[in-house]
Amino acid sequence: MASLVATGAGMVLGGCAGDDGGAAGGRSSSSSGSSPGASRQATTAAAPATALPTTAAVPPTATAASTATTSTASAASAGDYFPPADDAAWERVAPGAAGWDRERLAVAIDFAGSRRSQSVVLVTGGRIVAEQQWGVPPDYARDIASAQKSIVAVLSAIAAERGLLTFETPVNDLLGDRWTHAPAADVSRITVRHLMSMTSGLGSQLEVVAKPGTVWAYNNNAYHRMHRVFAAAASTDLQSLTRSWLWEPMGVRTARWEPRIPG
Repeated sequence: MASLVATGAGMVLGGCAGDDGGAAGGRSSSSSGSSPGASRQATTAAAPATALPTTAAVPPTATAASTATTSTASAASAGDYFPPADDAAWERVAPGAAGWDRERLAVAIDFAGSRRSQSVVLVTGGRIVAEQQWGVPPDYARDIASAQKSIVAVLSAIAAERGLLTFETPVNDLLGDRWTHAPAADVSRITVRHLMSMTSGLGSQLEVVAKPGTVWAYNNNAYHRMHRVFAAAASTDLQSLTRSWLWEPMGVRTARWEPRIPG
């Protein structure tokens, strides 16, 4: 499968070996803002920020790198804001102006550090309220795991909007009848909606365990078939379609899908 990889609180997409890939996280570098980090991997980069005073209890192997919060933006500049491509110019807003209690926010960030977090970025209305890393630079990249499901959901909506598929399209119509370990007739009624909602009726080894739409079961292996569904519907690869449908319009420069190594 594949993973989406990103930096700090940014983006990486992911998956499993033999499929499309996995994801990682950090602060994303883009002209329109960043999103927190997806089974193919993707990465994004970001710039360091100024510090939020805190006495974070960090793991013995980690070091507090940076926290951010300045009052370059105020409550008066409310409304959505889209950062420029230059991360150094990314507006920040003081916790109080954004409706946060500064002391309690510091406690929350300390708690995140004590639980071996590597990076925390708090954004409201597109502006950074607070940011801190422990033992990693702001532009580090990692697999963002199940956060990639949000990316897959957006891609599915774009594919439907472009008329490439519907949520009721049988998966067999796009992937043929050998995409599972079950007889073709047993999976012929599984639709895109079933994969997206984890109601395909497939087990972890893609064997049939229930009729489609009758049982919900968390199943990454089945869900990650959506990567192949997109590629088949668009007649291109997952990397290319994600870049043209999502990253380029958003201004994201370094997100990518990468194969995920089992274990």
